[in-house]
Amino acid sequence: MQTIYVNHDKCNLCKLCIKICHDYCISVNDENRITINLALCDCCTQCMAICPKLAIGLIGGEIKPIDHSLLPKPEQLEELFKARRSIRDYQVKKIERDLLEKIVGMGRYAPTMDKTIGVIIVDDQKEIEYLERLTQRYWDRIHKLFFKNRVVMKFIKSFFRNAEIIKSKLENRDKHLFEAPAIIILVGNTKNDYLSELSAQYYLYNMILYAYSVGAGAILSDSGKIVFNSNRAIYKLLGIQKGYRILGVLLMGYPKLKFKNKIDGLNLGLS
Repeated sequence: MQTIYVNHDKCNLCKLCIKICHDYCISVNDENRITINLALCDCCTQCMAICPKLAIGLIGGEIKPIDHSLLPKPEQLEELFKARRSIRDYQVKKIERDLLEKIVGMGRYAPTMDKTIGVIIVDDQKEIEYLERLTQRYWDRIHKLFFKNRVVMKFIKSFFRNAEIIKSKLENRDKHLFEAPAIIILVGNTKNDYLSELSAQYYLYNMILYAYSVGAGAILSDSGKIVFNSNRAIYKLLGIQKGYRILGVLLMGYPKLKFKNKIDGLNLGLS
């Protein structure tokens, strides 16, 4: 965990940091100085972002004023959200490792309740092919056990409305990881399970949007998440420690096809 500090020479005691702190760990001490109780602080960095004097800092970090001229306009964000699509077909081209690390780094700026989440980047082709074989084997077993038997299938359909869709995907999909050149895997401590699961979704979407901005594409793989979490061989391959589990799997690469149209008028079911 990174540690924050106060530069008292810069601080003007405006107390904006106290007002914005949701951990209630900042106060004014008997010497009339801002003090931070690090035992309560989760290092959300809100106090640093609000300080007009840059008086609160982060050890090992850098704080700069926001350049509001670089922020996207509403119409730009609207175009981005409508243009972004899940990518399932990739070029046979690796994403540069430094770019993958930059994409992963963008996840750290997500609003999150758990900063202990770890990230594993898999971009070795042989390892990806191995993960694909294990994933295919898993879903082949599921298909045989639950979807090939008519009696069992009828029972499943009585509980799951999308049973036919799942069956169709299992029968027609020959690559569950879509031959993606890179796989980004988020892991978290099971002791922080609730917070980690929620926070991971923020991390992942930051990565997806940034990847799109640099010409890459991605898709969240629920299939990969289910299979990877059920296979100890995969945990061993990825070096995941005991007490940790996979929170999300993101497949990534350069898109083979480029979408040309955006769709307006989708109904969100609002009431």
